[in-house]
Amino acid sequence: MAKARREEVEIVFDKIMPKMIENQESLEIFIDDYMRDLKNTNNMSFQELQTALNNSNYTQANQSIINLAEKFGIDDLFKTRKEFDDFMFSNENLKI
Repeated sequence: MAKARREEVEIVFDKIMPKMIENQESLEIFIDDYMRDLKNTNNMSFQELQTALNNSNYTQANQSIINLAEKFGIDDLFKTRKEFDDFMFSNENLKI
């Protein structure tokens, strides 16, 4: 009985394992690519932000912040400029 069960498990293992290894390798490649892209985008966005602030270009600074937030899937923090201004004058913590 145990031998038959073991053979069943080995058959299933032999069928499934190669695909699982292939999927894991694909996932590792995807994650590496994603993280590299995210790091590059973050670096560029922060550099753009720093340059914009150094040049007192607040429109570009704002766009850099928006681009960075969008990269993290944040696109609805403030619906209006008034909401943003009210938040900036408050003592509230930013909640994402």
